[in-house]
Amino acid sequence: MFDPETAAFLRSAPALPTLASDRIPLELTEAYAQLVTARLREDTADPPARARLANIADTYELIAVVSQNRDEKRASSFVAATAQQILAKGVTDAVPDNELLSRDEVHPALAACLLFLAAEQYPDANEAANALPVRTDASSFTIETLLSESIRALAKGQLIDILNRAQRRKTLRASRDSIPAEATSLLYAALLDGVELLASELLAQPHPLAETLRFQRSGAAFDRVLELATLDHPAVIGARALTTTYPGPSHLARLLKASGETLGEASIQTLPPPTGADEGVWMSWLAHRAKTKPLLWPNHRAALASGFHQTGKSALLTLPTGAGKTTVAEFKIAGVLARKQAVIFLVPTHALADQLRDDLAEAFPDEIVDGSVTTDFDLLLLSLAPPARIEVMTPEMCLARLSLGDAAFDGVGLLVFDECHMLSPAAGSLRRALDGMFAVLGFLKARPDADLLFLSAMVKDGGDFTAWIHEQTGRQCVLIDPIWKPSRQARGVVLYEAAKLRTVLASAAKARLLAGTNGLGKAAKAHLRARPHVLFGLQHNWNNVGTTDITISELLATDVELDGTVGPTGPYLLPNANAVSCAIATASAKQGLKTIVFVTTAQQTIKNAARVAEALPELGPHTTYELELHSAIEDEMGSGGHSLVPSQAAAVPHSADLLPIERRLVETYYRRKDGAAVIVATTTLSQGMNLPSEVAILSGDKRADLMEGGREALKAHELLNAAGRAGRAGHLANGVVILVPEAILKFTGKIPDTNAKKKLRSILPESDRCIELDDPLNAVLDHIQTSPAVAEVAYVINRLQGDAVDRLEDLKQRSFAAFQARRKSEETAFVSRLGALKTALDASQTTPWAPHILELSAQSGAAAGVLQTLAGRLSTTGPLPQDVVGWIGWMADWFAAEPLAAGLLGSSEAAARSAVKINKTADLAPHWPTLKKALEAWVNGLPLAEIESLLGGSVETHPHCPRAREIATDLGPRGFSYAASLVVQVLKAQFEAAGQDPNQIPVTAYLATAIKRGFHSQDLVAFAMETKGPLTRVQYHRAHAKAGNAAQRAFGAAPITIALDD
Repeated sequence: MFDPETAAFLRSAPALPTLASDRIPLELTEAYAQLVTARLREDTADPPARARLANIADTYELIAVVSQNRDEKRASSFVAATAQQILAKGVTDAVPDNELLSRDEVHPALAACLLFLAAEQYPDANEAANALPVRTDASSFTIETLLSESIRALAKGQLIDILNRAQRRKTLRASRDSIPAEATSLLYAALLDGVELLASELLAQPHPLAETLRFQRSGAAFDRVLELATLDHPAVIGARALTTTYPGPSHLARLLKASGETLGEASIQTLPPPTGADEGVWMSWLAHRAKTKPLLWPNHRAALASGFHQTGKSALLTLPTGAGKTTVAEFKIAGVLARKQAVIFLVPTHALADQLRDDLAEAFPDEIVDGSVTTDFDLLLLSLAPPARIEVMTPEMCLARLSLGDAAFDGVGLLVFDECHMLSPAAGSLRRALDGMFAVLGFLKARPDADLLFLSAMVKDGGDFTAWIHEQTGRQCVLIDPIWKPSRQARGVVLYEAAKLRTVLASAAKARLLAGTNGLGKAAKAHLRARPHVLFGLQHNWNNVGTTDITISELLATDVELDGTVGPTGPYLLPNANAVSCAIATASAKQGLKTIVFVTTAQQTIKNAARVAEALPELGPHTTYELELHSAIEDEMGSGGHSLVPSQAAAVPHSADLLPIERRLVETYYRRKDGAAVIVATTTLSQGMNLPSEVAILSGDKRADLMEGGREALKAHELLNAAGRAGRAGHLANGVVILVPEAILKFTGKIPDTNAKKKLRSILPESDRCIELDDPLNAVLDHIQTSPAVAEVAYVINRLQGDAVDRLEDLKQRSFAAFQARRKSEETAFVSRLGALKTALDASQTTPWAPHILELSAQSGAAAGVLQTLAGRLSTTGPLPQDVVGWIGWMADWFAAEPLAAGLLGSSEAAARSAVKINKTADLAPHWPTLKKALEAWVNGLPLAEIESLLGGSVETHPHCPRAREIATDLGPRGFSYAASLVVQVLKAQFEAAGQDPNQIPVTAYLATAIKRGFHSQDLVAFAMETKGPLTRVQYHRAHAKAGNAAQRAFGAAPITIALDD
């Protein structure tokens, strides 16, 4: 459950007579696993762990406040707070605000917040604060409730709220019920002074009522309460001495003092601007950030101590999942923006680009950085688009931008590459890795003075990579790889009692004989039910032989439905992973636990979400924003079309089949506290997904092998990525990961079988860092020797075309593969392998292609032969189109006439086939007239239901419009728009070669963007950039028509708002 660094921190707490220090992480993990599984099986009896945890929490809290040893105080604070936090997992009742503070005690929930602060575990403190009540009736505030509210705000980092709340104190008076009650209130009032002063110190701004306070510094307030909370009064009653004591204020003062001692080191206000940054911009940004994130996590302080954010320094940050990679990267970005330079932020998927754009727009408002955050860059729209200070894009889009030449990156001071382990083919996609590496090499050449920042949780040993970046830039590139993470997961695998499995299998076999069936019929399968258990590992480097650091818990209160079939030796069991995962998710949701289920196909997300939703009550009323999203989806779908997202279901799907607006709705549902309890997503979307859950269920560890057939195991990084979704810093510090493997695992007594232990190790490695960065060029060079027909070999050969520069020599000198070879003293072998690539390159150049065609082939990766055919068609056809619809028709006719040209669509060719329901070997050419009609309807703003009919589908039988979704989610915004950009580049190159104006056909300036967005004119593209209100393509078309002449606007005009009220 705990990463090695956190486990070591816990073990540094002093031992107890009944608890050895080295057992603390294991005991906490086992207790957490017991409490969560008890909730899942609805066990009302207190598990043995509860009393044990309560004792640990009380004892270590006492040590934390009395110890004089700083390290011992911090470690003990963390143990006590973690134990208290785990205990709270089994409690659903809200904490009454009138019980938080009294004369005699401080409520454990309030103490946990301050203990986490004292331990410098700020994300945990943030989560712990969620258990504290929030009062909305200002008239009912007392000193005690105001103090508890301020402590809650302190734990959540809402320091400005503390100072704003200080204004309410003018009307508050100490309790006059009794002298002890009045004294208690006065002591707590002094502590409130201290909390407010602490907030002002951390914000580096004065207290709004400083002249009314009795103390100058927060520490003075805490010390004064400690002094007064216990007083000796000699001879006050005759000759007898009297001691008055107020344990509640005294204990709280100690907790606040311990917290204040660590918080001072975590404030962001003391961070000076990087070299060359505008101090005013930097300080304005720090003030904005302090509103929500005023404190630096320990790992972020370590990163900043390395100076990675300084001008002229690059870095590779390998922080664990949930450790705040993007959060700390924002300091680097802020420094670049404060130098009036722009930032390119690369992400692996379009869905993640949209999510990150929203996050960065919130972190860097345009009034501070003087520019926007966008994902709407189009390689042909540079002269039209408004200025963007941060552009979020995929590596493929970055490559497209590089094709415009070095000037396309003018003013860029930083390239951020998120999920940079995708640079290695071991991450799963050689083509994606090649695009990423070509993007990095191209950027290094275009902007040699810019910094680079690489982010990942999966990179293993990045020393060679940082040394390569240092060699390329001539400047320092630091490796920052702390293993500490602020969220934890108890990870386990589902297994069954071996004796029970033998019994159910025997019963099924008997029923089969009675039924006389060859296979396992319905009667036999009815017997295949067993009680699921879960095997948890209690630490990362657990002993594969012993049983002291693993535990088995009963998972559910009822049996689950297994599956089976008949083999050569008779019936055998199958795991029925989807059904079992749904049963676990249902139980989890009924206990109020936010749950993510990961499956391997988009279709499974819909089926499994529906299965879980059937067992759960519907959601309550929608929020206003959700109703807006619903309305937008209905507009986009059209009459008879249905969203893939059920209106009020408590379990919702999340996959690439969803429209962007549907994904936004799903995520909104799930993030709402009383919204959807379960989200069912594909493992491919786990990359970078920021949807905190308490339980993550991995439904199967295999998927269909599309290349070889059969089933293939999910890669380690895919499993670990999905597992990382359980728990999220600041939201859910602890989570549970449950793998339902595609194998029946067993245990006897309390001993799991060997296969169960092996499977557990797959999700509980020593570290999540499982991918070594390797140049994908090495894989291509291997393929040339063994399988030269691989598509990626041709792709690299295309990228090396042209004679503007010797690109092969460039790879020999500058590539990461070349650097690796030199480091290993294998340069001779590497040069020899490059020779094989040169031979293949020479063989591809037997036809004398035009120079500009070869150059475009190198820039785009498209085959020179296809581009030459395109150039010929552009030269020989009649008058070229002058509008978007005309060009769609022109391109569709070309694809129909030249089947090989469809390769320009890339992976979107599969979407085109799916849209017309043909397999991958069928001829696509005859279907282009149909696809042309659909794409024309796409840019003309027709809803998906109408596009579905144009494609030959039926809304009555398929109301989700699966054919039209292929146009809306893939072919239109990706493949076809990219192909359009290549058409424009070839056309402009021909005009330039002929000495003509390359921009003589105005539509080419915005053609690719228009197709991508589903628009038909420049007016509509400009309107969409400048207009707030519409949420979807169809709504923009309607708003544009409604605006009439108001739509004739120049780019860069002030935004207008359109109300969609008819």
